[in-house]
Amino acid sequence: MNKLLTALTVILLFGFQINTAIGQERPDWEGGFPDGCTSITCGKLATVDGSVITSHTDDSHRTRSWIDVVPAMDHKKGEMMPMYKRVPCDTFAMPTYAHNKIGEIPQVEHTHGYINTAYPCINDHQLAIGESTFGGRNVLQSDNGLIDCQRLYQLMLERCTTAREAIKLAGELTKKYGWNDSGECITIADKNEVWHLEIVGPGKGNRGSIWAAQRVPDGHISVNANASTIKEINLGDPDYFMASENIFDMAIDSGWWDKEGRPFRFCYAYAPHSRTSFASRRREWRVFDRHGQCGHFHLHPRLLRCNRFARTLQNTRKAKWILHRIGMVGLQPAGHTYGPALGRYAPRCGCSLEPLAKRTFRKPGGLRKRGSGNV
Repeated sequence: MNKLLTALTVILLFGFQINTAIGQERPDWEGGFPDGCTSITCGKLATVDGSVITSHTDDSHRTRSWIDVVPAMDHKKGEMMPMYKRVPCDTFAMPTYAHNKIGEIPQVEHTHGYINTAYPCINDHQLAIGESTFGGRNVLQSDNGLIDCQRLYQLMLERCTTAREAIKLAGELTKKYGWNDSGECITIADKNEVWHLEIVGPGKGNRGSIWAAQRVPDGHISVNANASTIKEINLGDPDYFMASENIFDMAIDSGWWDKEGRPFRFCYAYAPHSRTSFASRRREWRVFDRHGQCGHFHLHPRLLRCNRFARTLQNTRKAKWILHRIGMVGLQPAGHTYGPALGRYAPRCGCSLEPLAKRTFRKPGGLRKRGSGNV
């Protein structure tokens, strides 16, 4: 009995040490899991006016919450673009992030203008980006790289005009210069279509990335809520799937996928623990329950096992806009202020955008939390 109690104590202390280390390294995470961002996406046949929609809530007490417009620029031949690593910074009155320079990559001759909120979110060609962190296996993250999530979004918006172009650029740059962040889902929309790009590191000490991208069908709605959702991929159907050349290699070599057994599923190979998050499954359920086709999907959220990447919208439920008010913990909007006039960034026939700067929420008892969101 004493040996059993000793073993349980060791296990509990080991788990506490792991969670403490993760908490110190990733202070926005809860219990070792990311739990602050949701991105809802809609194809053009799933909206009232034919718009393509991506969105992003950034429920972070550290991330910047103001808006600025970065103009299009011309650059000199041979100019370099600095790369920065985002690290927690607690030296100011309010916790924030410091951005430490870690290297440079060649700059292009012309960069597009874009709106920068918590993350760069839309450029002057109506290419828009949202995101949701899902983490992935810890052994995949490598510090031997130059590109993190914020830098990648900036690069895609400055250099691309379509979602497919942005995905291909992300693959090329992270293969050459390395992805140094944890697992991210990047939702990328242009005037015609919206894709989910899920990317993880190549393994500790390695340089590169592993990624898969799936297009949301035009008549569907999809969501990422801090959990990987891409499962089977059909690389013979490039209209709906793209992936890195090494997509299967790490999974096979690490024993995460037996190619003689079950079909390859990206989320279970590279981010299986994200699929166990109750907070993620509950948000997925709520989005699909409210906006997708009904029937058997009316499940209690505690029982939900969502096996769908996207769901068809009923004609009576087509989206006009998206306002993230899922109500996970009783948060209610207390007020927000809008940024500058959008000008050329204003929604036309393409990506819908409604930036919310310095959005404030109030919990019962007066507790306030600050974050930002884009639609």
